[in-house]
Order: sequence, then structure tokens, then C-alpha cells
Amino acid sequence: MEPAPEFGGADAAQWIETAAGTAGLTATVRGSLNAYPGSIHWHFQREAERGTLEVTLWPARERLWFSIHGNRDGAWMPDAIEVMRRQIQTSCRGSALDREPGASGG
Repeated sequence: MEPAPEFGGADAAQWIETAAGTAGLTATVRGSLNAYPGSIHWHFQREAERGTLEVTLWPARERLWFSIHGNRDGAWMPDAIEVMRRQIQTSCRGSALDREPGASGG
């Protein structure tokens, strides 16, 4: 049996990037936010459309969130977020993310 993927590790970052591609988005920035040590922060855009969707993964707290700033919003964002959310949830099924705390990996 293979170990379950860990939320916040390379698995989660890959799930986010894959989901963004499925939603038709391209990463224009990948970095970290000083306020969230160890975080991975992306800016995603859709070609030829207005707006920047920000996504932050904070492994230390097992948190993931989307940010839309008023001066960089786009009409495509709600649909893209929903596509990404669904794909990330599908990727997480059966992983450490989808288990109750204390549940075994097998």
C-alpha cells in the first residue's frame, strides 16, 4: 500500500496547479506570503481576459483559500473557482484530507 498524500505537501500544490489548468488558467506568479510562513501563493490568469485569481496554500495550518481583489476581479473567476474546488476535492478523495482525524491510512 502506498502512503496517503499529505495536504500541504507536493501533492496539494500539484492538485492546485492541475486544477488551475483544467479551469483554463495559467500561473503568472508562484511564491510565498510572509504573513503565512511556508505558504505557497499563486496568481492565476485566464488568457485574454481581465483579472487575477490568487490562491494560497498554507501547509502548516492545512488551509487553502482563494482571493479576489476588487481591482483585479474578472467575470470568469466564480466558474474557475468552482472547477478548481471540485477537481481539488476529487484529488483529495481517499487522501489524508478526506479522513477523520485519527483515522488510519488503510
